Amino acid sequence: HLYYCTPNSPFEVQEHFDSCWRSVDTMEELDWAAADYPVIRKLQEIQEVERMEIWDGYMIDGTLANHDLVRGEPIPKGLYHLVSEILVRHIDGDYLLMRRDTQKSNYGGYYEATAGGSALKGEDKVSCAMRELLEETGISSNDLQEISCYTSHDTIYYCFLCVTDCDKTSITLQKGETMSYKWISEKDFIAFVNSNEMIDTQRKRYHDYFVKMGYIR
Repeated sequence: HLYYCTPNSPFEVQEHFDSCWRSVDTMEELDWAAADYPVIRKLQEIQEVERMEIWDGYMIDGTLANHDLVRGEPIPKGLYHLVSEILVRHIDGDYLLMRRDTQKSNYGGYYEATAGGSALKGEDKVSCAMRELLEETGISSNDLQEISCYTSHDTIYYCFLCVTDCDKTSITLQKGETMSYKWISEKDFIAFVNSNEMIDTQRKRYHDYFVKMGYIR
């Protein structure tokens, strides 16, 4: 048995068997007993690198620390990672809420306003916000207004407002992240903000905007 990995495509593995090459879709399908272990181990290592989510480390003032962080690993004291969150409001005044997948470990099944996630290595706060907004809602926008900044013990959150005229039925879901969505009126959104239905930590991060809009009771 011989194995090779197509250049620039570490997941495309082929096996030479019975005088011909055949595609092997996943590492699990390889004949481990016949495999050249060092080669297979190298392929495993390549896959692990591809799976890792790498973040830029930041100082508390938002400047780059020239230190990479890996999702799931402890963040060294004094360093922070960057998260962008986006609140979506339609031009008719309605707000968009996305329901978190029930399988998520934190606040599974809760509605949140609206999208967000960690900045990948090389992304700034705006490019992160644009990507997360598109991935989690299907909305494409480069007109985002920064409305607040909040720092926790190891995370710097930048919050943006996206005002859109999108087709309200065009919202898309992201597998493993969101499971449904709904548009609610400004009146209902204010009630949501002041209820225990809203994730408390998110309410804190949007606090400046909510105060400015008179939404906090």
